[in-house]
Amino acid sequence: MILLIITVAGTAGGTGRTTTALGLALAAGAAGHEAVVIDGDEQLGHFADQATTTMLAQAVFDERTAPPLRVLPMTVEDTERWVTDRAPSERVSIIDPTVTHQTPLFQHSDAVVVPMASDDFRTVRDLLPLRFRMVTEEVGTPLYVLVHSVNRHDQTRLGRDVQAVLEDEPVTVLDTQVPYSARFFRAMGSHVQVEDWLALGEAFAPVWTELSRRIATSTAG
Repeated sequence: MILLIITVAGTAGGTGRTTTALGLALAAGAAGHEAVVIDGDEQLGHFADQATTTMLAQAVFDERTAPPLRVLPMTVEDTERWVTDRAPSERVSIIDPTVTHQTPLFQHSDAVVVPMASDDFRTVRDLLPLRFRMVTEEVGTPLYVLVHSVNRHDQTRLGRDVQAVLEDEPVTVLDTQVPYSARFFRAMGSHVQVEDWLALGEAFAPVWTELSRRIATSTAG
């Protein structure tokens, strides 16, 4: 059994934070861990009373199909209380916080993951601002960059670019990337099947394996 708190960070919408939070939780659950997603993201989706993570999870899981993970919508205050108390009843907590309430959670997290889409034309430093790097370095929380692709684009070039740009920064670019998958792409559609959605967990399984190994190594060190 492991007890981990992972915050998924990002400075703008559309970078894959919600997808990454759900994918990591699904992968952790498939690996035999108790996992929960804390939905502290106030950004609203198509359903005005639901935050984005909850909306995506409920788009495919209803009362008739037991979801393979739990998503708990929380206020900013409840989210901070959850991580401060080290989530005593949970083994793996994946936090999807508000854009404005990310760095306060870093000091209570075992790792911060910043997803970057391989076809995102914004600069690396726009997606990974100085405050992220400064805060994580100050409190000693590992900061990881995850390059992913939900479209048919070559992600190798961006992966090299990220490594080059952040070479002297306190940031680790994960070796594992999330490649394009037809099942993964269907899972992000509006009329999905549970079987397709579970492809998200499969896609993130190698990421979870590498991330949990790196966290264990940094903690041991």
